[in-house]
Amino acid sequence: MKSLLPDTYSLSLNQAVIDADHILLTAELAGLLPHQSELILGDGSHIKVTRQEEILSGKSLEKKLSRLGNLLQWSLDNGQIMVRGLTLGQPEEVREQPSAGNPVLSADPFPILECAWKGDFSAPESFFLAREVSDLTIKPGFEQLLSFQISQGVTVYPHQVNTVKTVLRQMRGRALLCDEVGMGKTVEAGLIAMEYLLRGLVKRVLILTPPSLVHQWQEEMSQKFNQDFVTSDSEEFTAAGGAAWSRFPHLIASIDLAKRSERMQQVISTRFDLVIVDEAHRLRRRNTAAWKLVNGLDKKYILLLTATPVQNDLDELFNLITLLRPGQLNTATEFRKRFVAQEDHLKPRHEDQLRVR
Repeated sequence: MKSLLPDTYSLSLNQAVIDADHILLTAELAGLLPHQSELILGDGSHIKVTRQEEILSGKSLEKKLSRLGNLLQWSLDNGQIMVRGLTLGQPEEVREQPSAGNPVLSADPFPILECAWKGDFSAPESFFLAREVSDLTIKPGFEQLLSFQISQGVTVYPHQVNTVKTVLRQMRGRALLCDEVGMGKTVEAGLIAMEYLLRGLVKRVLILTPPSLVHQWQEEMSQKFNQDFVTSDSEEFTAAGGAAWSRFPHLIASIDLAKRSERMQQVISTRFDLVIVDEAHRLRRRNTAAWKLVNGLDKKYILLLTATPVQNDLDELFNLITLLRPGQLNTATEFRKRFVAQEDHLKPRHEDQLRVR
């Protein structure tokens, strides 16, 4: 069957949207798309887009793609990029809105059985999209959190529940957790990680911490979430040499070790689904090795944990946000000009606009 199809990839628009003009691609799909291209949508319209690493940009991109549905199928054939879509809904909604052109694009079995009885079948690529839809409907969305059911000895407070839901639903797994000391940032990060792990959205996790916190994180993840992590100072990690970064799917490493010049290239050449950085105020300056390390990591989701994101000036905030969403605040020069008070670089201007960004 594969030989009958072009390369096809599915992308959940709900999880990919950054803002109106930017979406986050999967690493596999991003690796196939050129830096400049044109998307051919299912309705026949075209969108000109640019790609920078895994960020795809285009004017009103979110609006145009959302017209297709919230699960998008990208097909690459003879240099053309075709995008089709499907809106996931309840079986009743699907039955009331049959799609004549693609009768099996439904997680509800009744339209499929009806089409089979009539001898009416869709193109092969429709089957693969429908199969993914059915798989997604088995796993509950982020409205129903799963991590609380498997955590042990964890008292979860309302502010932590709100944080976890906001990061998963609105921030697409890229967030700066800035609770005060003692308010449970580690627990929040662990709950978020478990939500992704339980749904199969994350397999490889890297936690970067100061050296003194490596074993504390290992104990927290083991005792509270029943997750075994290898540490960067363990015998098995050391014995694996340079291959250790890619060999162990769950890894807790000293950021001081990872940022060393002889190690950094090994780390950034390894793909991680989720990166968690504790004491992230160490990343406030872009000219540091730690910032360059985290910026260079091949990652899908990233959580930065710190109680003090800003100490000296708002450039520190810009640098942290850039690690989460490159280009979100434009360039450093434009950010200072628009949002930083001239007389006091710790004082923001146009605060309402900055919150929206």
